[in-house]
Amino acid sequence: MDLSAHPQKMPIMNIVWPVTGLYFPLLGIWFYHAMGRPMAIDAPAQKGERPYWKPIFLSATHCGSGCVIGDILGPPIVFGLALQLSF
Repeated sequence: MDLSAHPQKMPIMNIVWPVTGLYFPLLGIWFYHAMGRPMAIDAPAQKGERPYWKPIFLSATHCGSGCVIGDILGPPIVFGLALQLSF
C-alpha cells in the first residue's frame, strides 16, 4: 500500500520490495522503510554518501526477488505445460 502512495524512482523496485517481503517477512518491512522509502519519487533528496554495503544489499534484493518470482511461477508453468528434460 505504501508503494502505491510513494512509488520508487526505479520502477522495478515497486515489484522488488513486496517480493522481498516474501522471503524476509519482518526484516523486509524494516529494510523497505530504512532503504526503500527514502528512495521514493517524493522523498526528500538524501545528503551525503550512502554506506558501501547499501547498494550491494539493494542489488542482492533485486536478484533475490527475481529468483523468488522464478520459483513461484516456474513450477506451475512446467507442470501445466507438461514440460520435461530429455537427455
